[in-house]
Amino acid sequence: MFLQSLRELWVLVKPYLALTISIISLAVSFTVAAVNLRDRKSRLALRARRGDWCVVQSGTHIIFAGVIEAYNLSSRPNTIQDYFFWEQTTNGEWHQMESEFYTETLRHGDQERTPEGISNRTPLAIGPYSGAELRLRAITSLSEARELRVRVEVEDIFRKRHRVEVIARP
Repeated sequence: MFLQSLRELWVLVKPYLALTISIISLAVSFTVAAVNLRDRKSRLALRARRGDWCVVQSGTHIIFAGVIEAYNLSSRPNTIQDYFFWEQTTNGEWHQMESEFYTETLRHGDQERTPEGISNRTPLAIGPYSGAELRLRAITSLSEARELRVRVEVEDIFRKRHRVEVIARP
């Protein structure tokens, strides 16, 4: 009895089985294609590092120095090719800061210098689904060191700009 009802069910389902499998395969294919194409876009996320990693340094110029983190959230590699910095004035306006590739060195008396760190490094390659530490330096227009809100923009190899705002303290 049970075997006979199973045969009858098979006779009813058999003509639609190929169609059902084809529709499921098509839905899976479209889903995979959508995820793959969406993931090919460049997605770079900038984040201020936790803690006091951004400072305003006094010297011959008032300099913003900081460290932020960049994360590549895409399946394709990305490269940072340029940095842009803005400082917020006391009246709320944003002014562009001067910056360039900067190598910090240590002196041991009058002997040779050893590099300590590189700021505003370009090009900086970031692999898929990974992150990198970005050391930053820019010259401010401040006459004296004070707390400063800085907007950092990074331009990637695809000419897309990504931004983060940080607060630097003396």
